[in-house]
Amino acid sequence: MKSLIRALLKPIGAEAKDASMASKLYYAMGLLIGLLSGWKLCSLTLTEAQLFLGLLLVICVTLLTILVGLVLELHGRLEADPGGRH
Repeated sequence: MKSLIRALLKPIGAEAKDASMASKLYYAMGLLIGLLSGWKLCSLTLTEAQLFLGLLLVICVTLLTILVGLVLELHGRLEADPGGRH
């Protein structure tokens, strides 16, 4: 049982590369969420207030997703160069 836990916790690749790949995935998800949600909101019959709040929420979720990608990218850079020299 302990060997199974050790095998599951063993890293597969470099953490910096994983963070870089995850950041690109979050950037793409943010763009996709923003475009599809905005398109869907504009196709519904909503009042001005509902449309405004919906678009505001879409912008918030899109920006938060992109910010998570940015944090992951910065984490990957720090893992690649722990001394902080660029």
